[in-house]
Amino acid sequence: MRISLSCATPQYVGILTQEVITYLGLECQPGPIYIGPSNIEHIKKRHPTEFVDHLQDIPDIIQRPDYIGVHPRQGGIEFVKVFDGAIMVSIRLSSKGVLFVRSLYDVSNSRIQTYLRKGTLLPFPEGNP
Repeated sequence: MRISLSCATPQYVGILTQEVITYLGLECQPGPIYIGPSNIEHIKKRHPTEFVDHLQDIPDIIQRPDYIGVHPRQGGIEFVKVFDGAIMVSIRLSSKGVLFVRSLYDVSNSRIQTYLRKGTLLPFPEGNP
């Protein structure tokens, strides 16, 4: 699936699966994940390199992550995929109960190792989430 830069409405980019929910011990239901125009604009403005290099990878990162976790303070769900470097997609529940991509950014190997040690990021088992 391709993310359109000109779409004025939220676009479907993946699903929060029961497997991910169970693995992370979350108390929520499986459901679709969207990216809205304001989320795309945020990524373009705050993370321009990731915007150019990895915006279209968001569905793949959500579907086939190498690591998943929950942000310890903000509670967002994080999907990480290793390419040449690691890219993180942060997902949050909106006030209306809809899952949205909040941001997309690179994450260093040392940060991944720190998150793994703290248990806030977990290696995701082989297979699709």
